[in-house]
Amino acid sequence: RCYDGVVQALFTGDNFCFGNPFLKWVVVDSVSDVVEYWVRFNEPHVFCMLTYCAGAWPGGNPDMLEAATSVLPTGVYNQTMDWIAIAHSKAYDYIHEHSKLAKPLVGVAHHVSFMRPYGLFDIVAVTIANSMTLYPFMDSISKKMDYVGLNYYGQEAVCGAGLKLVETDEYSESGRGVYPDGLFRMLLQFHERYKHLNIPFIITENGVADKTDLIRRPYILEHLLAIYGAMIMVLTVTFLCVYFNFDMV
Repeated sequence: RCYDGVVQALFTGDNFCFGNPFLKWVVVDSVSDVVEYWVRFNEPHVFCMLTYCAGAWPGGNPDMLEAATSVLPTGVYNQTMDWIAIAHSKAYDYIHEHSKLAKPLVGVAHHVSFMRPYGLFDIVAVTIANSMTLYPFMDSISKKMDYVGLNYYGQEAVCGAGLKLVETDEYSESGRGVYPDGLFRMLLQFHERYKHLNIPFIITENGVADKTDLIRRPYILEHLLAIYGAMIMVLTVTFLCVYFNFDMV
């Protein structure tokens, strides 16, 4: 099976590409004297869903049964996320043991969006989606992260099993709902969840797809205000990475 073979081989053991040999020979021993912040995985639950559940990304080819049972406790989604959590924990320990800097900061970039139900009958769908994607992975690595890294672009209106474009909402050219207040709310929610760790927050991704540049400036300013509002209230944000996919090129 893809998750029993490929994923397990990639993320665990002595011969996997994200494991100790790769870290030792290619990354940590080579650049640890100049790397202070390590982002070990980018949006792992998005990767798992699109690869091993939907089969939309390369590497995954789930059959109908695997897709239908993917979100069950023993399904492909949770198995894959478990292996990624194990890989991150191993990498975290290795980086801290072998880094040439006194105190490297190791974490992940976790995708969050402000999800709201389109209608009354969509409340359950939002609850299920949040229960799968918001906290489980971060909870599983909470003892092995030095910052809370969040990727945030906007809000999503959930309708049934999919998303709905709402005429009264503002969207970027990529179809993401522009909603700075959602970032403020997500920061407060994650602070409440992980404040006992006493670690800073990093907005590892934020930005807007806008080839006309008409909304880019207000988008950035409004999200900075959202971060500032959260900082005034409760939390520490170390820095913000402002780019959207290839906007930084």
